[in-house]
Amino acid sequence: MCDFGFYQDESNHRLACKAQAACAAGTKFGDSRTAPRTCPVCDAKTYQPSSHKSTTCLPWNTCGSGNKLVGASATNGGACQSCEAGTFLLDTSHQKDECVACTSLGRECQPGQKQTGCGADSQGSCTTCDTNTFQDTNSRVTVCKACTSCTAGKYLSGCAGAQGPGACPSCEAGKYLQSATNHQRRSCDDCASCNPGFRRVGCSDANPGQCVACGVGEYQDKTVRASSVHIVGLEITVVCKRCRAIF
Repeated sequence: MCDFGFYQDESNHRLACKAQAACAAGTKFGDSRTAPRTCPVCDAKTYQPSSHKSTTCLPWNTCGSGNKLVGASATNGGACQSCEAGTFLLDTSHQKDECVACTSLGRECQPGQKQTGCGADSQGSCTTCDTNTFQDTNSRVTVCKACTSCTAGKYLSGCAGAQGPGACPSCEAGKYLQSATNHQRRSCDDCASCNPGFRRVGCSDANPGQCVACGVGEYQDKTVRASSVHIVGLEITVVCKRCRAIF
């Protein structure tokens, strides 16, 4: 019988065995001692990089967690490449060619939380939403929703954690907020006090008001806080005292 790599297809002869031709890259050597060899394609997830006479193909390379296998084919064993941002793989010693998206299979978080740290070999974790943001459903988002923005004379109320988007009520009596529009301040400023002999008028909504002198027949002997007020609607007026009549 012919040795491996040789064949003889003649019968009743005294001829030497013929050398089998090598197989091309991407195939395996189909050995025969009585006929020319065949070269079937390498099995799935195996390869041969060059011409050869091997009856088996080589297994593709394997990768660890946080990496995917790229470039693998019937002629190449592939190489390990890090998962792209926003994707991950937990498997070890694998041949997967795609990482998993954090938005589809990363850590799912409860209302009031966002997903952080997902990528490479981590499924991520859940952390509390940042100030002035909220998340009202289970999700895998990395950024919580923004609370409502308010205009001058109003403040943000009722938006935090799992509750949102909040509301913008007007400043309470004795307070104002002069901030520009599209703000998320949580409280208004106290109306300022005036020096003795003056009273504050017009402090409300977005207006800080002003100090005006007490009128004829009136006085104010204290630095009056804006909490000592006379309320007309939402307008704040610090009232001067009446002078005593002398007869």
